[in-house]
Amino acid sequence: MLQLRRTVQNPIARLACAALLAWNTAGLPVIAAEPTPSRLTVTGQGRIAIPATIAQVSLGVEIRARTAEDAQAQAAAASEAIVSYLKSQNVDQLQTQGIQLAPVYTNDDGRSRISEYMASNIVSFRVETEAVGEIIDEPSAEGATRISGLSFVGSDQEIATARSAALRAATLDAREQADVVLDTLGLAARSIGQIYIGYSTPMPTTSIRNEAAAYGDFMSRSAVEGGEQMIEASVTLEILY
Repeated sequence: MLQLRRTVQNPIARLACAALLAWNTAGLPVIAAEPTPSRLTVTGQGRIAIPATIAQVSLGVEIRARTAEDAQAQAAAASEAIVSYLKSQNVDQLQTQGIQLAPVYTNDDGRSRISEYMASNIVSFRVETEAVGEIIDEPSAEGATRISGLSFVGSDQEIATARSAALRAATLDAREQADVVLDTLGLAARSIGQIYIGYSTPMPTTSIRNEAAAYGDFMSRSAVEGGEQMIEASVTLEILY
């Protein structure tokens, strides 16, 4: 055993072993590296229209008085009557949207002075579109003077269902684009690398936006129609070929 160990450690023996190993592996096949796949990125779009069956309303009172106390008291009383009426109509998501009390200035001989105070109370709520005309007509008798917002959306369930449908449509659109390009070039898809999904925030259809409308002006317009709301989705596919 000791003699064998000395033989292996001999320089000549080590060279012989190295030569033998090189001869033994020279005939082994060389494994080629897997080529890096090429990539094609496509983005598909899906759009689904749904009926805007829900009206989102913001309305309230705007009171002017000689003193801040009077303006605030009158606005609070009118707002309480409006809220009481809306509760009796079982509207959804009724909440206070804004309360404001501010001085009103006039220019007297080049000097600015407070002439009165303005108080406003705004509430918001949701109601079915078909009932909104009747619902917003009565608050004018209760003291409402302003409609600051009126927009229309689909129900939460309709939006969720439409979003899924838009996503399917976007996926099919992206895959169809990829198939057309690869087929035209005589190539074939191997697999899908990455997938990116995007949704756009559903925008309500709007009748009044970013400006208040007097009740009389609004009620003299044509009948309120909800229209449609567009739900959109996008899908980006990274196709390996």
